[in-house]
Amino acid sequence: MRILTMNAWHAGTLGIVILVAVANVVHTAQKTPPPPVVSPAGPADPVMRQEQRLAGLRGSVEARGLRGTIGYLGDPPTGRPAEDARGVEDYFLTQFALAPLVLDAEAERHEWIVTNLRGAAPLARVPAGWKVAEDFGGGVLLLKKAAP
Repeated sequence: MRILTMNAWHAGTLGIVILVAVANVVHTAQKTPPPPVVSPAGPADPVMRQEQRLAGLRGSVEARGLRGTIGYLGDPPTGRPAEDARGVEDYFLTQFALAPLVLDAEAERHEWIVTNLRGAAPLARVPAGWKVAEDFGGGVLLLKKAAP
C-alpha cells in the first residue's frame, strides 16, 4: 500500500511539474513579439536609406577625386540646424554616408557643395554663383563654384 501511495505521490508531483512547464511555455510564447516585417520597398533603417539615396553622389565624388572638406547645403537653411531635428539628422546621415569627406555648413568657403534639400524645387535654391555639376534627384545635387 505504501508503494502505491508513493507512486501516486510521484505521479501527482510529475503532473504538477508538467502543468507548470506547459503554462510557462504558453506564457513565454504569448510575450514573444513577432519578427519584424521589412518592407520590400526599401530598408527601414534611416542610415541605410540615406546610404542608398546618396550612392550616386558618393560615386561621383570619388570619381572626381574630391577629398578633404566640401560645403553642405541642406534643410533648414545653413547656419540654423539646431532649429530642426530633421535637418540635423540629415546633416549627420549625409556626413556618415560620404565619409571620409568632411561637410562644412559654411558652404560658400568651398569650391564644391553637396546639397540635401527635401523641400520643393531644389534647383531654385541653388545659391547665386554656383552651377549644378550633377543632379541625383530628390534634392541631392553636387554644385561647383562658377568661374568669375
